[in-house]
Amino acid sequence: MNPPPIDTAPPGPPRDRVGSAVAALIRLVLKAPLLVVILSLALTAALGVFTVRNVSINTDTTEMLSPNLQFRRDFEAYRRAYPIFANNIVIVVEADDADRAEDGADALFQRLQQQDRGRFHHIFYPEGDRFFRQNGLLYIGLKDLQTLATRLSEAQPLLSTLTRDPSIRGLFDVLGLAVEALGTADAQPQQIARVLGRIAAVVEAREADKPRSLSWKELMGGDAASDDRRRIIVLQPELDFGQVAPAGAALKEIRRHARELGLTPENGVRVRITGSAAIDSEEIASIADNTALSSQLSLVAVALLLVFCFRSFRLLAASLITLVVGIVLTGAFAIAAIGSFNLISIAFAVLFIGIGIDYSIHTALRYREMTERGEKGRGALVAAGRSIGKALALMAASSALGFFSFLPTDYRGVSELGLIAGFSMIVAFVTNVTVLPALLALMPLRTPAAAAAADSSRFGGSEHWLRRHSRTIVVAAAAIGIVATLTLWFARFDRNPLNLKDPSQESVAVAIELLGNPRLRVGTISILIDSVAEIGPLAEKLKKLPSVESVRSIYDYVPRDQPAKLDVLEEIALQMTPILSPSERAAPPDADQRSAAIAALRDKVQAALAQKRAGAIEADLRRLHAALDAFLKGGTEDLRTAALEQDLIGSLPKRLDALKAALNAKPVDFAALPESLRQRELSPAGKVRVEVIPKRDLRDNRALRQFVSDVQSVAPRATGGPVAELLAGDAVVRAFAVASVIAFVLITLGLLILLRSVTDVLLILAPLFLASAVTIGIAVVAGLAFNFANIIVLPLLIGLGVSSGIHLVVRARRDTVELMSTTTPRAVLFSALTTIASFATLAISSHWGQASMGLLLLIAITVNLVCYLVALPALLAYVERRRAAGSARGAAPAARAG
Repeated sequence: MNPPPIDTAPPGPPRDRVGSAVAALIRLVLKAPLLVVILSLALTAALGVFTVRNVSINTDTTEMLSPNLQFRRDFEAYRRAYPIFANNIVIVVEADDADRAEDGADALFQRLQQQDRGRFHHIFYPEGDRFFRQNGLLYIGLKDLQTLATRLSEAQPLLSTLTRDPSIRGLFDVLGLAVEALGTADAQPQQIARVLGRIAAVVEAREADKPRSLSWKELMGGDAASDDRRRIIVLQPELDFGQVAPAGAALKEIRRHARELGLTPENGVRVRITGSAAIDSEEIASIADNTALSSQLSLVAVALLLVFCFRSFRLLAASLITLVVGIVLTGAFAIAAIGSFNLISIAFAVLFIGIGIDYSIHTALRYREMTERGEKGRGALVAAGRSIGKALALMAASSALGFFSFLPTDYRGVSELGLIAGFSMIVAFVTNVTVLPALLALMPLRTPAAAAAADSSRFGGSEHWLRRHSRTIVVAAAAIGIVATLTLWFARFDRNPLNLKDPSQESVAVAIELLGNPRLRVGTISILIDSVAEIGPLAEKLKKLPSVESVRSIYDYVPRDQPAKLDVLEEIALQMTPILSPSERAAPPDADQRSAAIAALRDKVQAALAQKRAGAIEADLRRLHAALDAFLKGGTEDLRTAALEQDLIGSLPKRLDALKAALNAKPVDFAALPESLRQRELSPAGKVRVEVIPKRDLRDNRALRQFVSDVQSVAPRATGGPVAELLAGDAVVRAFAVASVIAFVLITLGLLILLRSVTDVLLILAPLFLASAVTIGIAVVAGLAFNFANIIVLPLLIGLGVSSGIHLVVRARRDTVELMSTTTPRAVLFSALTTIASFATLAISSHWGQASMGLLLLIAITVNLVCYLVALPALLAYVERRRAAGSARGAAPAARAG
């Protein structure tokens, strides 16, 4: 049997088989509306219980893309070889000085090891490893080591006294001698100036009740850079993907330990947490909080819009009940078909609210229009079904095809959403031609109010204006479309997922900070090779790449210049070992002795100033004198002087112990490297990891692409975070491009088959092209980049736009009345407004992914509304005028011939 021919001219009012079928179905429903409602609500209740008992959310973002993609297979192979790098938490311990940072990190590391080994699979903190404590000085540069040797030599008198008398008395006795020597040949003013200034700062801080510690690590090793005041602990937590925040329990434990250990800003220490596991968990919590707020706002906004739209409680109640039935049926289908929701498919409920309510708006307003035209009782429902059935069916078919077009893509998160949302469109159609008519039969609409009856006339007034200016509007729309199309070349896709996240979240802020620090190895690419023999040739090739800063492998943990460094350490040990191991120690001072030591140093400083022996360090001496004098005037009770002593000397014993351990360094070869390090570089299967460090900040998309491209030109199977981010972005863009093409083709074919008119199909699609081009153009001008979240707006725009066009064109072809005088434009308007209310509230979200989606949807739907309520009616009028003019020209010769 041949298919019906497709005509390029608009058909006359044909027999509407679809409308007649819908009317017949509604007539069947109306025979027992109460039974239909009871059965529908019972089924909804049963499926609701099933949904609640079986609902689950898989928050593992690695499952969002097809595992068959090559970069996914490479990344999974890397994760299997090195499982310790997956889903890590990074703890950043920072302090005002290097000593506090080191002591705080050490304490937290010990606590985590002792109490939470079951919660964390792997804890990596090199500074806490015995190997690095002993051999750490071999990893600094030779010149830096020689500088350290000089400083320790100069500090011998001070350290000799402090090892025998590690108290404020011992410290101030030595400083007093140095001050007394000022002005003599033995004086070393520049050497003690730095010590005096730091001690003055500590005394001032104690007096101001903002205590800080004297950093002996910085005194002995030189001024510390900011990285020396930061320690990083990496650990792998046990994740529970059944919870909204899989790493939530681990994060709470870490923060609890930090509080109990006193690692708080009040004590000069800050513990912050980042890492993939922390970022994902905090992101999910952020999305949940923002979604809850936006859902509440959208619910209120949608309810208010529906009240204004329907002007009838009965229409409102029937529509909302139908909406709830549809959501529950769709949710139950999703669980039965897929098993669990992912972070994208869970959005089906918001989608259904925004789009599913459109069916009820069109149906309810058409029912009201039928009553206004004189249809009585349930006959108005049947007439409404006959009138709108074809448009509803086309709307459901086109929307479902649009969503189903995601199924063949590699973006599993969206393909599952496409399956659920596509099915939901079928559910929306079925419920609105069964449940909604049954509810309205039990709650029939009363005689329309005057205000409701006048609504259509307000739109009708615009019909004449649109007809008069149709040519101008069409030409202007075409010009705008051409200009907007030119901006497509400037559209930008942001592939960096970090840019989507809430920057106010601690984990995101810390990650951004670490990524911007060139001294830290963050955002690296890993290459797996078969043997250590391949490291050298591969590293040489990689180092020549313009985007590569450096290359690291396990061989880089074998220190360079070891003979020279060991010689320096031997010299230091000869000088320092007797000092670090005194034969006897002085008894701790009491309160009076501490006060006497403070007063004695103050007096010696005062004498040096009075005798003008200070020279170039006069300012330092005056500052110290003022600080000590103020402290003594504030009181010298035991607790006060003991607290100052702790500030000055408290961290010294650990620094001396660390120095003693470091002076026992031994030659390090490949075999001597610790297991904690080897398991991060050598896999159990024999693979060797080579790490490539970028030269530029990878938050820049161009830098990210160049880095990945350069490295993969040498090692095509290179993997890691940057590779996954870039290629995942490419996969998503490709998936949406494929889905959009499939959706357009399927929708166009479906419209051609059902409408049998090329002209009508073009009339429906022309405003869609215009709306899409203008939306992208506005995004480009506004600097709004497309990303993983908001790119879903474009396929949604296809479904929403086609639905609006279907209702308007089908209505224009069906009825002889003026299009703008019917309820259809009002239904299109409020359908768009409710969709805006459902989605645009996301624009206030602190999560930029959600906010950008809401903002782009607001732009897209607003533009779509203008195109279909202004450009499409004008285009319809323009086409009719052209057709009428053509008919008149054809009729004139025929009349003359007759």
